[in-house]
Amino acid sequence: MDCAKGIGLLAANGGKIGDYEGGAGHDLKPLPMMITVNTTAGTASEMTSFAVITDTARHIKMAFVDWRITPDVASMIPS
Repeated sequence: MDCAKGIGLLAANGGKIGDYEGGAGHDLKPLPMMITVNTTAGTASEMTSFAVITDTARHIKMAFVDWRITPDVASMIPS
């Protein structure tokens, strides 16, 4: 889910993923429509405005926070 959010950020706004690290306040264009389907119990990333992506070069996890990365539709496959 977080990877899809990062791809959406780059598809809509260009640049590099590290350009968007941190909290809200970036002047972002709307992301393409995002539909998420959660298949396991987890972080609830399928319905939040947060994402965490690992920067392997710096050995850190980058946090992203913006209402625009909240999926448009979130669903769950029942068990």
